[in-house]
Amino acid sequence: MSEHIDLLTGVGAETRSHYCQQMTAHIAPVTGSLPVSALTYRRVAGRVRAITDKGLAPKTIANVHGLLSAAMAKAAPWGASPPPPPD
Repeated sequence: MSEHIDLLTGVGAETRSHYCQQMTAHIAPVTGSLPVSALTYRRVAGRVRAITDKGLAPKTIANVHGLLSAAMAKAAPWGASPPPPPD
């Protein structure tokens, strides 16, 4: 995730900082230590549900999910094992 944020083009320092804050607050506490192959549909959906239950604004939830989704889309081309298909 950090590498994805670091390598983004076309974003300013403020946006990059905001993405890092989202990662630190909403993604890393649950998924930060897991390999990409462990980020299953259930785990990601559970994380989205957890931040929804915290009362985050729908736009924030969409932004966090978008950040995670974009990083996952880059993971396979960078050599990470893809997660298994949804069950």
